[in-house]
Amino acid sequence: MRIWPGTPLKERDIAETMNISRSPVRLALNRLTEERLISTIPDSRRKITRIYTQKECEDILEMRMILEKKAAFCATEKINPEQKDKLLSIAKEADECPKDKIDTFLIKDHCFHEYLFECSDNLPLLECYHSLDKKIDLMRYYINASVEEELENIAHMRDHITFCTVLDRDTQYYYYHYYLSMISRLPGM
Repeated sequence: MRIWPGTPLKERDIAETMNISRSPVRLALNRLTEERLISTIPDSRRKITRIYTQKECEDILEMRMILEKKAAFCATEKINPEQKDKLLSIAKEADECPKDKIDTFLIKDHCFHEYLFECSDNLPLLECYHSLDKKIDLMRYYINASVEEELENIAHMRDHITFCTVLDRDTQYYYYHYYLSMISRLPGM
C-alpha cells in the first residue's frame, strides 16, 4: 500500500484496506506521528509528511558522513578484534549482496552503519545517527522512482570493506581521502 505525501489518512479506510481492526492502525499512526512521518492537520486528521528537497537530502547525507567519520575515529580507539571481525563480516555481506536485491542490501547497509556507531561506544553519537537514519530511510523510499534508478544509486555505496581496512590505519589522512571519495560520488557533486 503506497500513500504519497500530503495524502489525508483515515484510520477506517486504512483498516478496511488492510483487513485489520482500527486499534493497530491507530497505534501505528500515533507512532508515525511521533516520528514526524505523519503530521496532524487542523481538523484532527493526519497526512503523510512532505518529501525532503534535494538540498535537504544532500544536507542529511553530508551530516551522516560527518557523524560516520566521528564514529570511525571513536571506533578505531575502542574496537576490539572480535568487533572488528564482526564489522568486516557485515561489510562483506553488504558489499557482496546481489545487485538485484536492493532491500537486502539496504538492510545490510543499515546493519553495518548501526554496528559501526555501536563500536564507537558513544551514546549521543549513536542517538544522532538514529535520528538521521530515520530521515535517510524516508528519503530512500521517496527519492528513488524506479528499481533501475535505485540500482544506479547504490552501485557506488559498496565500499564497506574498504571502510573496514581504513580502521587499521592510525592517521587522519586515510579517513580524509576515504570521505573525499564518498562525497565526490554523491549526486550533483
